Amino acid sequence: MATKAREARDWELFVDWCASMGTNALPTTAEVIADFLTEFPAPMEAQGRRVRAIRKAHENEGVPLALPTDRRASVLREGPEWASVPRALAQLPTYGHPKVLEAVIRGRRDGWLIVLVGILGLSRNEARLLEQTDVELFPRLAIKGHPVPRTDPASECLACAVTRWLHVAGAASFGFRNELLDVISPIGIDPAAHDCDIGLDGVWRQANTLLPWVDRHGWVSADPMSSRSVSATLAHRQALGPVAEIRAYVAPTGGRYEHATMNELADAYDDVDTKVAAMLLHLNEILDESAEVLDHLKEFDL
Repeated sequence: MATKAREARDWELFVDWCASMGTNALPTTAEVIADFLTEFPAPMEAQGRRVRAIRKAHENEGVPLALPTDRRASVLREGPEWASVPRALAQLPTYGHPKVLEAVIRGRRDGWLIVLVGILGLSRNEARLLEQTDVELFPRLAIKGHPVPRTDPASECLACAVTRWLHVAGAASFGFRNELLDVISPIGIDPAAHDCDIGLDGVWRQANTLLPWVDRHGWVSADPMSSRSVSATLAHRQALGPVAEIRAYVAPTGGRYEHATMNELADAYDDVDTKVAAMLLHLNEILDESAEVLDHLKEFDL
C-alpha cells in the first residue's frame, strides 16, 4: 500500500540522517527524533507518519522506544456543552434513502472514528493508519487487541458502530453503489435491532483505507483522512444535536415498485422531481397569465 511505501522512505531518511550525525537509528531516543524532525520540517501529518515509521521499526526489532504515549489526547471534547460518545453515536445518520447516501456513509465512518478515538483511545494517526489486520472478529470483536463491547441501546452500541462501517467500507472503496444502497436502505429495518448481530463479508478487508475521505456524492478516497480533518470531524460530531431517527419503514406490498431496487427507486424519485418542477413552472406561467388578465380588467373598471 502507498502508506507502507511512504513509511519505508521515512525510515530510510531517518537512518541516513542518523548515520550522517554519527548516532544510532535503532535504538534511538526522543531527543534524537526531535532533532531529526527539526532538521526536516514538514506538515504535522508527515511528521506524525515519520514518528510512526520509527516506532514501527523499533517494534519489529523488539527494541523499546521511550516516547510519550498519551493516547487520550485532547482530540475528544468533554463537558456539558459537548455530546458524550454514546450521544454522539446516537446522533449519526446510519440509514436512509439514496438521496442521503453521502450523509449516511459519513455517519457510519464517523461512528467508527468515534469508537477508535473515544473508546479505544487511539491517537489520530493510529486511527488514520489502522489496517485490516488490526481488526479481529473472532472469538470477539477487537481492534489492536482492545475488545469492542456490545452495548444498549442499539443506536449507542459500540460494536454496532464498528460493524455498520465495516458493512459498507469495502463496497464504498470499490464504488459498488447498488450494494451500498441495499445496506443503508431503511426498508424493513428495526431501529431496536443490533447491527453487530449481522455477519460481515470479507470485502472490507480489501478496502484501500479504513478511514477515507467522503466527497459530497458519497464517493470515498483511496487515502486516509488527514489528522486535521479527524479533529474537525470529531468536533463536528460532538456538537449537541437531535438524536437520529430511524423510521421503521415497511417494504411495500404490491404496486409498481414492489420489487424495485434502490437504484430504480432513486431513478423514480428523480422522475417525480422532474415532473413536479415542470408542474410548478407551468403553474407559474398560469399565474402570470392570470395577473395580466386582471390588469386588463382593471383598465376597463370591470
